[in-house]
Order: sequence, then C-alpha cells, then structure tokens
Amino acid sequence: MEIPQNKAINIEALKNENNEWITEIYLMADELEVLNMRLGEVSKLVKEKKFKAQVEHFQNQFIRQKEVLDIYKNHIHKQEKNLNLHAKNGDLIPEKMDINAHQELKENLALNRKINVELKQNFYQFLEQHY
Repeated sequence: MEIPQNKAINIEALKNENNEWITEIYLMADELEVLNMRLGEVSKLVKEKKFKAQVEHFQNQFIRQKEVLDIYKNHIHKQEKNLNLHAKNGDLIPEKMDINAHQELKENLALNRKINVELKQNFYQFLEQHY
C-alpha cells in the first residue's frame, strides 16, 4: 500500500495490512521450524567436518531468521496499539501522525522475504548436493 504524503489514511487498511504481515510471519516461522527439524535429521547423518560446518551455518541462519521474525512481530504489535489509539479519535489517521514507520516496516518485510527465500534455496541446494 503506497502511503500518500500529507493525506489521511484509513486505519482499517493499515490494520488489515498488519494482520496480513503477522499471518505471513507465523507461516515463515512454521516453515523455519520444519527446515530446522530436517536439518536436525541431516546433522545426525553427517560425519565429515566440512559438512558439519555447513549444518552449523544453517542452524545459525535459522536461529537468526527466527529472531528477526520475532522483532518484526513486536514492531507490528506496537504499531497495532498505536493504530488502536488513533482509531479512538476517528476512522482516519490525522496528517500529523508519522506513518513512515509503517512504510519502513513494509520495506523491511519485503527485504526479509527475499532473505528467507534465498536461505531456503541455499538449504535445499545443500540437501540436494549431499543427500
């Protein structure tokens, strides 16, 4: 959603976008759990030191990605509280409210999607090459 400069924005539209993001974050977190379980299975089979290092690399990446998703969830929940405060005053966000945070979060989530896709692709390539 492109946020126009100096325009009142519908709070419900922003809240809907937040809800979509939260759903997406939970799906990504679930997917990371599945990948991490698969990695655990693979790590039991790996004996060579070189491959153990790669397993550890993916473990670290999955942990970090989960931490990032948790940070985004917290940001979205804070933003939701802020939106609810403004909703008490009417349906539109006043022009004085800084909605750059919403746009920045949107851009960060888009970047995180790309990182998540690359991580999964790299992990699947690792599995294909070695198992």
